[in-house]
Amino acid sequence: MSSPLVWKASFVRPVSAAGAILVRSTLNPTGAVMDKNDAAGLLPMHGVQPRTEETLDPDDWTALRTLSHRIVDDAVDYLRDVRDRPVWQNMPEDAKAFFEQPLPRSASSAESIYHELGDKLMPYPLGNIHPRFWSWYMGASNFTGALGDFLAAIQGSNLGGGNHAAALMDQQVVDWCKEMVGFPASASGTLVSGGSMANIIALTVARNAKTVNTGAIDDLMALADLAAEEDVWLHVDGCIGALIAIAPDNAYRVAGIARADSIALDPHKWLHAPFEVGCALVRDAAAHRGAFALTPEYLQPTPRGIASAPWLYEYGL
Repeated sequence: MSSPLVWKASFVRPVSAAGAILVRSTLNPTGAVMDKNDAAGLLPMHGVQPRTEETLDPDDWTALRTLSHRIVDDAVDYLRDVRDRPVWQNMPEDAKAFFEQPLPRSASSAESIYHELGDKLMPYPLGNIHPRFWSWYMGASNFTGALGDFLAAIQGSNLGGGNHAAALMDQQVVDWCKEMVGFPASASGTLVSGGSMANIIALTVARNAKTVNTGAIDDLMALADLAAEEDVWLHVDGCIGALIAIAPDNAYRVAGIARADSIALDPHKWLHAPFEVGCALVRDAAAHRGAFALTPEYLQPTPRGIASAPWLYEYGL
């Protein structure tokens, strides 16, 4: 006999009052014959009719494809013509008022929502992708990265960890970041939302000293020598400058960065990755995991399957 939970979680309907009940459910679409005594208490109340299965799929795949092509075409034009637009412009009151509307009570079509965003959102960016944006030091993103964001959202994988390709790619990017700053393969790291979070991750296990407000570069070699002599943790806030390490003509400016115990860096700055992505690197992988790991029963590792790989959430907040 099937468990009550299984049957109550299914949409079922008795179609015979005889000695057996024919049950159709989402779990048994072809029907299954149960003794009515076995089914007693497990089926919905008499008279309940089957419901259409809920789905997040679009009503019209062809229309979705057409709209998607239009969005991509508009996006390419938006980037191509960025120099023809002002870096920044103040939003008119009617555009601001659009974002003050109350919670909608009815559905809207994807096309109508896209039209609203094109009219009220896209003309008023922060401006950091514009070639003449000088307000702050930020990355400018890039179109191929945006396409990667799109594919990541389409696949929809949770990057808390597990045995799947997106988690392996996440760790591959961390490995590349380690290589760029000269960290050993045995070091650990985690991708986060940006430099602030990367520093918080590193500062959970270390003390921080930095000169980010002046843009100066500390004598990292001397600091590394001092840290080794005094047996203290050396953390480098490299959110702006760490990736100078891969610039052949200027790498000498951050000589010694590979000797740090931890580094915070920002791929969405000098690498112009789409926002948001920071990276916290920690030389001592055991200390990194030990500062954050808490494995509840429902996330216990298994010898095989999805839970057979490390959980990435154990390396951050």
